[in-house]
Amino acid sequence: MARFKNLLLNSLLLFIGCTFALLILEVFLRIYNPFGFTVSRGEIKLIANRTYYYKIADTKTIIHTKNSLGFRGDDPGKNFKGDLTVMTVGGSTTECFYLSDDMTWPYFLGQKLSQKFKGLWLNNAGLDGHSTSGHIILMKDYISQIRPKIVLFMVGINDIETEDFRPAEKDIKSGLFYPEYNLSSIEKYLRATAKYSEISSVILNFYRNKEARARGLTHQNVQEYNSDYMKDKLKERDDNIADFEKKRIEHADLIEGEDRQEFLKHKKYLDKYEHQLETLCMISKENGIEPVFITQTSAPYRKMIGLELYNEITRKVANREKILLIDLAVELPDNAEYYYDDIHYNEEGAKKVAETIYENLYPYLTKKYPLYAL
Repeated sequence: MARFKNLLLNSLLLFIGCTFALLILEVFLRIYNPFGFTVSRGEIKLIANRTYYYKIADTKTIIHTKNSLGFRGDDPGKNFKGDLTVMTVGGSTTECFYLSDDMTWPYFLGQKLSQKFKGLWLNNAGLDGHSTSGHIILMKDYISQIRPKIVLFMVGINDIETEDFRPAEKDIKSGLFYPEYNLSSIEKYLRATAKYSEISSVILNFYRNKEARARGLTHQNVQEYNSDYMKDKLKERDDNIADFEKKRIEHADLIEGEDRQEFLKHKKYLDKYEHQLETLCMISKENGIEPVFITQTSAPYRKMIGLELYNEITRKVANREKILLIDLAVELPDNAEYYYDDIHYNEEGAKKVAETIYENLYPYLTKKYPLYAL
């Protein structure tokens, strides 16, 4: 009996100690979170007025600056309401985290547009790892307050097989959040509790990062993309492309069946993705913002049927909502030298992306905002 009481007492003390430790950790993470995640407890936390320095391949330093808004680009001017204001929204392929401030495609695009339009202000609001779920929160909590005239959405790749569509369950008008508690897995429990617990939020962010790595959506070869090593990788990619095309020709009769299987695999995600795009359009239009959709690309050696399914949904919603679509997936030339890994653009790629977007956006802006044309 005494042994049982000691065991019970020790178990109780262990439980109290663990609970106390978790409370301390929760308070600590709320005061100071060292991990730098942009999503915390279901909200986006922007870091303003900060400059990051990254050494690449021991030969180059990347300078990444956040302005007073927490985005990349110039601070708003004194005549902001009267300016031709543009923002870009997307994930890592928009933020271009590992490209210097003057080497990202939004920067190049802004430089080209400023030669044709007066009062041009363009900010890069891309956030690494964010899908349309994050874009909806960003639009509601930040960009709808800033109210630029135009938002360019580069979307799709981070939504591939992504189940986290919580903002669709969030009442956009009231801001109320309705979590669905589900204890069938640790992941679903974390999704439900991350809104209220910093510990759950941190663990969930690490889990998302792990999943993104598994899908090849995180930054790879960052240390090598400016080196001789990367030149060998590009040669290897060219060989992979040739093999890929050869296999497609040899098995052409199987492609239709494979596409059908891929579609069925993504169907539930595609339905949710379509709803997310509609929500982005709704928030934009309700706040007097013109949305523009941009389809996404991947390096030629990693052509994904799945990505093209999401691009097709982007085209479908843009056509239905009667908004401008810039079909980068069709118009950007297939060239492995535009990427430093599977999906992220290097400096040459950023220039080509900006050029392609400009060719579509320039005539649209000239027609829509003729008073700003030089």
